[in-house]
Amino acid sequence: MIKIKYFDGILIEHNDETILIDPSRPTLINYVKHVLITHAHKDHVCREVEKARNCILTSFSKKVLEVRDDVYPRNATIVGTGNIIELDRCIVYAYNAGHIIGSLMYVIEFKDLRIGITGDFNLEDTIITQGSNLIDDIDILIVDSTYGHPKFQFPERSELYNEILSLVEKYYNTDVKIILRCNPLGKAQEVSMLLYRHGYLFLADSKVRKYNNLISSLKGRYGTSNIIITSTNHNIFSNCRNAIQIYLTGLEDKLLPIKKHTNFLKISLSNHNDFEKLVYFIDYCRPRRVYTIYGYSKSFSKYLRRQGWRASTLT
Repeated sequence: MIKIKYFDGILIEHNDETILIDPSRPTLINYVKHVLITHAHKDHVCREVEKARNCILTSFSKKVLEVRDDVYPRNATIVGTGNIIELDRCIVYAYNAGHIIGSLMYVIEFKDLRIGITGDFNLEDTIITQGSNLIDDIDILIVDSTYGHPKFQFPERSELYNEILSLVEKYYNTDVKIILRCNPLGKAQEVSMLLYRHGYLFLADSKVRKYNNLISSLKGRYGTSNIIITSTNHNIFSNCRNAIQIYLTGLEDKLLPIKKHTNFLKISLSNHNDFEKLVYFIDYCRPRRVYTIYGYSKSFSKYLRRQGWRASTLT
């Protein structure tokens, strides 16, 4: 009988196979046979994957672990979009997740059922990543529900890019510092590429530079500028009066440290799906069973049940 639960990661036990997806803590690393990493954000991978018996991840995720955490998985299986991995009692299919560079979704196929795990994913193309694949013929779907509430409706990417570029053009080469605040891994590379392709010089904090340098087209692309790309919670220029602080996130204002600033804006640039895209994805997959996870998982599972899906929050 299949067992699926969340225990510092997504644990799947079936037909004498034990698989852990995205362990945030080391609790079960030594218990399972295989560890699957969807992407390298810190809340999805802990340092102890270094000790995993078989750690399945992309080459980019592996590089991030090396430069950020000085972690070198001893038994790494490097995969990419379209790869097929045969394990002892199942087959794992890797699909593009579109969340950040090197992010994957997985389908785990046993003889009697297929399980889809989205991890964090994004259906929309960005300037640096292709939108996620669609998957079908799934019995069980474990879906990221970070923005699984109808209040989250994001504008099209082109509209958001134009909004960012309009602000940059307005203040570029003036005395006003343009502080672009975002996740240093993922969104910072997207914004860096946007500025680079439109001919703007920019500065970046050490975390952003560390990840940018893993991408050949962004390595060393800096210059004297009043544009600074920095981490959302970084204190750099927090008290600068002659600056405009621009948060690039889908998060609600109440979750941002905006009280530090007198002059701030928020642009809803997210590397996750909004509510409508999540619903579209599930309608396409048509799984027999849905488990929601992360963010607004409870409200999203409740909505899905009202729509006739067999859905619950993964616990």
